[in-house]
Amino acid sequence: MSLKDLVSESQLEQIIDEEIEAVLEKRKKKSKGGKRDGKGASSKGYSLRDWFKGGGWVQAGGKYDGKPCAKQPGQKTKPYCRDPDDRAKLSKKDRNKRARKKRKEDPNPERRGKAKNVSQKKRGKKK
Repeated sequence: MSLKDLVSESQLEQIIDEEIEAVLEKRKKKSKGGKRDGKGASSKGYSLRDWFKGGGWVQAGGKYDGKPCAKQPGQKTKPYCRDPDDRAKLSKKDRNKRARKKRKEDPNPERRGKAKNVSQKKRGKKK
């Protein structure tokens, strides 16, 4: 008995359409962390207007990866935030590593005042 005997052509098309919808829905859920506008914060000509179009920054790394850049209910740590395009360029391992470094160098989540800029570039020995 072949597959054609068990399923009609229209039923087969319907099954394929349902599977495609399921895959597209799954992809949509994965990329829900902020709108990507194609411009990263380090792009030439990047402005505050671009930042607002992109939906603002999102958290990178840790349990709240992809959430808006603000402390979430129950979050005890200080968020490490990036532009959605810049975040997408980083691997999950890199995002987690950078978030850990941020929390190590700026541990007090309740600290007020100017933001601390935590450098992510490796520094070599001076010659």
